Amino acid sequence: MTEVRFTDRFWRKPAVFVSIGFGTGLFPRAPGTFASLILAVVWWFLVANLQDTVQCVILLLILVGGFLAVRRSVNKHGAADEREITIDEMAGQALALIFAPREVWCYVLAFLVFRLFDIWKPFPIRYVDQEFKGAVGIMADDILAGLIAAFVTLMSYFLWLYLKVG
Repeated sequence: MTEVRFTDRFWRKPAVFVSIGFGTGLFPRAPGTFASLILAVVWWFLVANLQDTVQCVILLLILVGGFLAVRRSVNKHGAADEREITIDEMAGQALALIFAPREVWCYVLAFLVFRLFDIWKPFPIRYVDQEFKGAVGIMADDILAGLIAAFVTLMSYFLWLYLKVG
């Protein structure tokens, strides 16, 4: 008997569609990595050249819209932290990239560090992942991983500038 996942029945519902990262969560292998990669490419080509205020509004829409969609998917459709839910990875990746200098290597580093922290889940990310439940738990660990990836990326960039000048 084939297991029925929540996306099999509900992916056409708007909240679930947003929760599954606009369809990226249906990617057969590593949907979180795929969603993060799609977000990084879209951010580079469509968002990074916009004014800072517009970038912040887009980030806020991803964070708040993602949280509300995941909350509805959890409450109404019985979703847990399904592998198909990828809006959390998109939110974390967006946080990592909004602070990244517009250098290809910085974007690649932000992507790789975010994925490493999201998969590996070192402290405090693991603590957040284990302690918080529901929509907050689904979103919070990725948001924290994105913030840490942003910090690592910025520190690497400043170190690179320091070594380049000195």
